[in-house]
Order: sequence, then structure tokens, then C-alpha cells
Amino acid sequence: QQLREQQLREQQLREQQERRQKEQQHLLQNQQRKQEQQQERQQQPPPREQQREQDQLQGQRRHSDQQQSSTTSSREALPNVVLPSLLENPMVSSVASYYEGRKAVCSGIPNDDIEGTLSDYADAVLQASHTQSQRVLPPAHSVAMCMEQADRDSILNWLILTCEIMRFHESVLFSSVLTLDRYSARIGSPLPMESIQRVLMAVMCTVLKTCAVQDQVCGSMPLRELLAHLFRQQARVKEIFVTERK
Repeated sequence: QQLREQQLREQQLREQQERRQKEQQHLLQNQQRKQEQQQERQQQPPPREQQREQDQLQGQRRHSDQQQSSTTSSREALPNVVLPSLLENPMVSSVASYYEGRKAVCSGIPNDDIEGTLSDYADAVLQASHTQSQRVLPPAHSVAMCMEQADRDSILNWLILTCEIMRFHESVLFSSVLTLDRYSARIGSPLPMESIQRVLMAVMCTVLKTCAVQDQVCGSMPLRELLAHLFRQQARVKEIFVTERK
């Protein structure tokens, strides 16, 4: 029965991939048609009225360029002055924007008010964590030693379908794959499929607890019930916690 379910999931994934490929081909064809139409329009000689309008636009652009050059020269003459128009708003992550929203609302609850102060540090911590994670990425050959390619493909298909059905945040999928690869590279020896399934359960448990959007992922369902629902009672929650600790 598990094999049948897995085959059905693989078939659904293939159908989705075929649909996406057809949509991409359709989009490419439309883009090519638009480009051909634009080229044909450009090759046609413009009428007199359009030519006059183009001449007027070019004159306005030249005038604006002259004004900009004069303003830039005046700005260069004042190197110590910082103009507000030149300042750009930096990109802010979703985590930082969430904490920024908590800062704007003072609830009087200490734990909630403390979260509002984390908006100034969230992006710096995320950047440092990402840099450190990139330094210790697991090599591909070490991951390949732990499991067969077919087993890895089936695991990835299961993760993709599970995250799509449960509507998990994309960070759950990426973190689960990365954590599983790190564990595989550290073991450095082949594992049977039963052990890989147990490790996958522990990996999902860790990711669901440490994910930045845990409240959005788990919702009102407790973690134990969520794990039991995901793995269909294939292992006890206590056994998953023991594997996670290892």
C-alpha cells in the first residue's frame, strides 16, 4: 500500500512538472510573438506626427539631462553634505518586519514587548547564520555515500508533496533537506531505508520546532499530533525524540 501511495505521489508530481513545462513553453511562445511584433513595428517608418512627438520628447530629455548634470556638479562641490534624496531604504527580511510590527504595538506583556526590540538585530543574525551555513555546506560525495540516489529521490518527493499538502512554509522544505544532508555527510556510511526514515522523522521534528515561522506552520495543532499525522503512526513520538537527540 505504501508503494502504491508513493507511485501515485510520483505520478502526481510528474503531471505537475509536465503542466509547468507546458505553461513555460506557452509563455515563451507568447514572448517570442510579442518580440516579433515589436521588431516589425520598429522596422516600419514612423508617420510625420509621431516623428514630431519623438523630436519633442528627445528635446525634453536633453533639457532634463542638462539639469541633472548641473545638479550633480553642484552636489560634487559639496562632498560633506548628505542629501536625503540619495538615501535608499535597505531591504528588510520578513522576520525583522514581524518584530518591527510587534514594536509598534505595546501590549504590556513583557515577553511580547521584548520581541519588539529584536527587529534591530534580526537581519544581522540572519546574515551571520547564512554566512556560517555556507561555509560548512556538506559535500555532494559525502551525502551520496549515505544513501542511494533512488532513496534520496523518493525522500525528496515525499518532502515536496508533504510540504505542499500541509501548506508548510518553504523554509521547512529547505531546512529539512539541508539538515538531512548534513547528517548524511557526517555519518559517512550507508544507512538502510528504515534508519533513513527514522532520521527523516527526527529531522522534520527539529525543523518544525526551530523554524522561524513555527506559529504559522503548526497553528493550533500540537507538535505531537502533527508528527503523528505526518508519519501515520509509523513510529512513536518518544522514539522520534530519542533519534533527534542522537
